[in-house]
Amino acid sequence: MTPVNATKVYNQFAKEYDQWFDKHANLYQSELLAMKQALPSKGTGIEMGAGSGRFSAPLQIKFGVEPSNSMSAIAKQRGVKIISGVAEKLPIENQSFDFATMVTAHIEQPQPGFGKGSFVVIRSEKTN
Repeated sequence: MTPVNATKVYNQFAKEYDQWFDKHANLYQSELLAMKQALPSKGTGIEMGAGSGRFSAPLQIKFGVEPSNSMSAIAKQRGVKIISGVAEKLPIENQSFDFATMVTAHIEQPQPGFGKGSFVVIRSEKTN
C-alpha cells in the first residue's frame, strides 16, 4: 500500500480505528504503560504518525505529525497540535523537539522517517 492509499484508508476508517482501543482496553493500557516508561521525564516531544492522538494525549506529547485529515481531527479534539505531513518528509525544523515517538507498523518507508527523526531530536541531551 502506498502512503497516499494508506492515508485514504485512515481517512475512511478513522472512527473504527479509534474505537479499536476502547474494545481492547487492556492491550491499549499496556502499550501506554510501556511507552510511558520509555519516554524522558521532561522535554517537548512529537509523535510521528500521531493518528487519533490515542498515545500523544495521555502521554502528554503535545505535538504530532499526521497525514490523515480524519485522524487529525480526532487528535485535535484530544488537544494534540497536529502538523500535516508524514515521517518520511517531516515538515518541521531540525532540533525542534527534545524527543520523538513513532510506531513503525504504520509507516510505509521507515528508514527515511528514522533519518529525519534523528535530526528532529538532536538536542535530546536536555531531556533527562
